[in-house]
Amino acid sequence: MRRKGQAFIVYDNPESAGEAIELLQGFELFGKEMNLAFARTRSDVIVKRDGDDTEFEAHKTQRLALKEQKRVEFEAIEAQKKAEKEGAADSLKRGAPADETPAGMLKKPKTKTTAVPAALPDDFLQPNKTLFVQNLPAEADEDALRALFGRFPGLVDIRMFAARNVGFAEYTSEEEATVAKNNTNGTTMGPEQTPIRVTYQRQ
Repeated sequence: MRRKGQAFIVYDNPESAGEAIELLQGFELFGKEMNLAFARTRSDVIVKRDGDDTEFEAHKTQRLALKEQKRVEFEAIEAQKKAEKEGAADSLKRGAPADETPAGMLKKPKTKTTAVPAALPDDFLQPNKTLFVQNLPAEADEDALRALFGRFPGLVDIRMFAARNVGFAEYTSEEEATVAKNNTNGTTMGPEQTPIRVTYQRQ
């Protein structure tokens, strides 16, 4: 994808993507340092590979809706900027100061609009034996994760990517992973009692 210097790279699994982020973060390419992050939603390729036609259509509908929302927001911001410029020009023609609102016009306060990322519903993630842990506090380490997830039977491995505040907890079975997920999602960690988010790993 060529847009504003952005690109999307698709890996088979989140672990490989996390390793790539950790290894290549800040790597200089064409004279600029790369800024890498996980995408906010799954790619079409992954959805097609892992889901059925119904799931892919739902994913595509969600993606197009978000795209349309961003377009509408952009057009609204541009229209507001244009109206403000035209109002200032009219004021100058009448000899009024540029920062004075012309009669009959309501000057709207400038507000910063922030696009809200579309959250992928947990229902779209197929249950499996590996859990994806997000929103970890900076103080968290593998020992802390092992202590948390080790309370539940079947823990096989803990992997953490501190650069992205995410980690993975692998269990011997899907059933054991489900028990751990249901009992750890929303658990608070660290001095600021940050609630963590636990979902299934995207397959």
